[in-house]
Amino acid sequence: VSHFTETKEIQVAEIYEGVLRSMPLFNQESFNVLQRMDKIKLFQSDAYRKLKASRDKFNLILSEPSNLWVTEVDLLFTLEFLNLVRDHLEPAGVYSQWLPLFHLNPQTLEMILANFNTVFPWVTMWMTSSSTINILASMKRPTININKLQNRFSENSNIYKDFGLNHYQSILGLQVLPELTTRG
Repeated sequence: VSHFTETKEIQVAEIYEGVLRSMPLFNQESFNVLQRMDKIKLFQSDAYRKLKASRDKFNLILSEPSNLWVTEVDLLFTLEFLNLVRDHLEPAGVYSQWLPLFHLNPQTLEMILANFNTVFPWVTMWMTSSSTINILASMKRPTININKLQNRFSENSNIYKDFGLNHYQSILGLQVLPELTTRG
């Protein structure tokens, strides 16, 4: 996200100090994010407490917690947290929740999707690897601008190719559950 020219500021809430301290070790894997630190504000906090204390509104909120069995990560899938996220999104803002599928039974996934669908009218699911998904949610159905998608892909093709995406249309092929099909 920090690669995109329209990105003015990124606020990162990270609960583990060790993750923040290890950023230089993973700079290459994170596409040299340290070169764009002027856009990034780091907060040693969990997402719930950071949002609870904030009055900011965001165009995009990304959540990529550690494994689901880590203490308090389950809070990120509750109605309370999802309502908090909704309240901090701009009207057309999007929430992206990364979710590992390993050790996740179908009933838990159904419960998570039910919570998302209770809070957000637009919910879709995208495959990000063979064992992970991203749930995208918004109060409004986003409009896909194909020209903008194609230009963004061209400008950052090296990043997309690292993820096995060789054409801008391949991004759209990652959607596994379109809107309305995420409802139980």
